[in-house]
Amino acid sequence: MYYQRIFAEIDEEGIVRNRIVCNDYSVANDIVRATYGEKAIAVECNRFAVEDGDLYIDGRFYKSDGETLVDYLPDVEELVDTLTRENKTLMRAAAFMAPSFTDSQALMVKSLYPKWETFINKSLYRGDRVVYNNHLYRVRQDISVVLENQPPSVHTAALYEEIVENHAGTLEDPIPYNNNMELVEDKYYTQDGILYLCINGSGQAVYNPLSELVGIYVEVV
Repeated sequence: MYYQRIFAEIDEEGIVRNRIVCNDYSVANDIVRATYGEKAIAVECNRFAVEDGDLYIDGRFYKSDGETLVDYLPDVEELVDTLTRENKTLMRAAAFMAPSFTDSQALMVKSLYPKWETFINKSLYRGDRVVYNNHLYRVRQDISVVLENQPPSVHTAALYEEIVENHAGTLEDPIPYNNNMELVEDKYYTQDGILYLCINGSGQAVYNPLSELVGIYVEVV
């Protein structure tokens, strides 16, 4: 890949006097010697944050104090590798903390939680969180053996509860009903574009569409 080469012009005392763009080291070196003397040299500095007045000592760039090394500038590949390593470390730490997150926090980092499929023929325990079809669920009760034909759904609502974004349940901020949810009295819910008011709390999760619960738990607003 073609790229511009940048050289530091270093005088006979090892002081960076200038920087030039040149694609040939010999040419750059000749220019520096012609300008600053026979012992002056050109040193490629594409990867260093070199400034005029910095020092070049024993093959390394230093700030003008002669003690502080000039910052090294990684190339794109090195930067990606570094960020990838740091990201993996952060992800491991976050995954370790994930069980203590609130539901709202958990919804923002669903990718930290294991997929439900990884527990098939294994066990899950009450309070565990898993992801299925990009939805986050909480396990309602201990499951000694997770069966492949019983994924989280309205048909397994006794085992899994979907975790949804918090809503106030007010007229202005009704709760989206998902067919697996406890209904709380005086809270507003919405489903299929229709607004409902809970007139009788269910006390536990209900699974029917709200349209089937009119007069029992809810009324249309």
